[in-house]
Amino acid sequence: MIKNTPYIHFNVDTYWLQYGGVDVVDFLEKLEGRIACVHLKDYKQSYNEETTIMQPRFAPVGDGVMNFPKIVAKMKTLGVQYYFVEQDDAVLYPDPFEQVERSIQYITTKL
Repeated sequence: MIKNTPYIHFNVDTYWLQYGGVDVVDFLEKLEGRIACVHLKDYKQSYNEETTIMQPRFAPVGDGVMNFPKIVAKMKTLGVQYYFVEQDDAVLYPDPFEQVERSIQYITTKL
């Protein structure tokens, strides 16, 4: 499908790729020249006492398990110009705006 749609560009969500078992960096390479923007979204594994299983919980960028240094390095080599933070469920934290600030701090100092 990608080969047959050269005028379509993609908005890539790092979390959902990894959650679905896809290697984010490999996927970015496959879309070279076709990426409009990238969602930088992170998560931690947390224990759910009701289901007794580990499940993801959205987290500020840099606080979770995503390998953003590797992902952003690949984005830069591919010429991706736009990326933004998307943190679902930020309102579950005591101060949602603090979560955004933590993401911005990580991006500006570590990436």
